[in-house]
Amino acid sequence: MDVFSRISINRPVTTAMFVLIIILVGAVSLLGIPMDLLPDIEFPVAIVFVQYPNAGPEEVESMVTKPLEQALASVENMENIMSMTMEGTSIVMVEFAMKTDMDFATLDMREKIAVVESFLPSGATDPMVLKMSMDFTPVVQVYIAGDKPLAELTREVEDNIISHLERTKGVASVDVFGGITEEVAIEFDQERLSGYGLTLSTISQILAAENINLPSGEVTKGSTKIIVRTLGEFKSVEEIRQLPVALMDRSIIHLSDIATIEQGYKEQTSISR
Repeated sequence: MDVFSRISINRPVTTAMFVLIIILVGAVSLLGIPMDLLPDIEFPVAIVFVQYPNAGPEEVESMVTKPLEQALASVENMENIMSMTMEGTSIVMVEFAMKTDMDFATLDMREKIAVVESFLPSGATDPMVLKMSMDFTPVVQVYIAGDKPLAELTREVEDNIISHLERTKGVASVDVFGGITEEVAIEFDQERLSGYGLTLSTISQILAAENINLPSGEVTKGSTKIIVRTLGEFKSVEEIRQLPVALMDRSIIHLSDIATIEQGYKEQTSISR
């Protein structure tokens, strides 16, 4: 029998007091540990922020983002590079190995950027290098990629994934960057428009009035109450083409008689990789 067993048997009161003291000290220590929902943690991540006013995302990516990525690819302890390019803005995020000295890492980044800085557009701001902090980073970032076309992938994110994330307890907001959005482009023939005595303002009002769903009251039949809605939103491009437009002489033409209507994609305002 070892010494601790003999003491426990021979002096049970002393042993019990000793155990209680250990529990009390542990409880006091536990209560004294500071708690924070978002503690000040140093991530092995740094970002480079550059603004290039009035430039589209494609221009910013080719003239700012890619040169920065190439320069930062040789930074010591670098493990991954991600970028987000928006209209007039380039953000490059560099992830380092754990336990990397971030002060030295950001200094190394500035030295690498200085080599290519003279090749950046003259209208771009000086690159700003910042260490990642919980104070300005989202709690969770989700990157989505797949074999589907980008338009289909964007619809999947907007129609299904975003709604699930927004319903998650504790989520305040969800922002989407990258992807492409479908739109219907209407290009008017100005000569035909003027010939029919119409203006863009008039056509805009007609489109707004027709592309809407409205509540139409209730219908009660016995104990059953039915809520009626008038559905007027356009379901296809062909519906827009066939939209009737009334003229001053009470004749009717279609929107396709005075405009070319095509379905396409909005100009990208951000590119994420």
